[in-house]
Order: sequence, then C-alpha cells, then structure tokens
Amino acid sequence: MPMMPVARTGDLYVCPIVSPAVPPIPHVGGPIIPPGVPTALIGGLPAATMGSMLVCVGPPDTVVMGIQ
Repeated sequence: MPMMPVARTGDLYVCPIVSPAVPPIPHVGGPIIPPGVPTALIGGLPAATMGSMLVCVGPPDTVVMGIQ
C-alpha cells in the first residue's frame, strides 16, 4: 500500500483563491503555522490537520480538506 501524503507545520502550501480585482490578485499561499499536533511528529515537526492555520496574502486560511 502506498504511503499517503502528509503536511506539517512549516510546510508550504498553494492557495487556489484569486481576489476579484483589476488585475486579479492571486493568493500564492505560504507556510502552515503552529501549533499542529505536537504528539504526531513527522520528520520532527508537528502534523497539520483539518483546521490548521495557513498564512496567505489576505486573512489567514484554514485547512478544510486533504489532497484529492
């Protein structure tokens, strides 16, 4: 069985949102910010979960679903 992808605090993500403006402003994404799950370490970093906070161009985002 192949291993499933994971995300950790500090990992970068890509935000698919584009702000409606002229010209449109893409939200490029950024790092996943702590705390994550301190008891679930992946490579020494806490695991990110649904609801983890994400830094973005606008207000912070949250993880709402996994990889499709």
